[in-house]
Amino acid sequence: MIKALLFIFDSAATWERVVEAKRSFFTIFVIYVIPLLVLTTAVETYGLVHIGRRTGGEVEKTVRILPEPAMRYEAVQLGLSLVALFMGAQIIHMIGKSFHGRQTFTQAFTVVAYALGPLFTLRVLNAFPQMPPGLTWVVGIALTISVMYQGIPRVMLPDLTHSLGLFLLSALTLILITGLSCFLKYYLLKQLIHSGGATVLTFFPAVC
Repeated sequence: MIKALLFIFDSAATWERVVEAKRSFFTIFVIYVIPLLVLTTAVETYGLVHIGRRTGGEVEKTVRILPEPAMRYEAVQLGLSLVALFMGAQIIHMIGKSFHGRQTFTQAFTVVAYALGPLFTLRVLNAFPQMPPGLTWVVGIALTISVMYQGIPRVMLPDLTHSLGLFLLSALTLILITGLSCFLKYYLLKQLIHSGGATVLTFFPAVC
């Protein structure tokens, strides 16, 4: 999580350290991606179970998700995150090759894994019931695109004439994949609440 924050506040210097480290795909996945996803998932699970989540409608209510359904929900979210990560890396790798580049999958994975760090990190804010659904995704994907803008030329080393096109298509790819993942996540949460997997804490009128 610390490295994800460094990418937010000092992206260029952090990318330079990543390039110098020359870590393998497996190393990045094990020492960066997995700990980050486990930590943010644990925090969000705690919030759902012990603090609750506000739901919309004519009458808003705060509900706590029961522990077992909450863990199943977070397991699905973890799976969606991994799908977004690997699918995004594979598509961006293919995009790079379409520009006659010689980028490896490891280079594409490095860019996507570190760029998605801020998006994954902001999920800890979902532990608070006041956080509007989707807001963490909007802010997170904006930060992801900003981080990726610095990372693509340093890690994937595209030709100057292709750099902007590669960045734009890569950004669009991550927006679509993570946006769909976010939609599915909140749809599943809504279904979980309506199916009796939660307990109501409070009711209060919705404010337009």
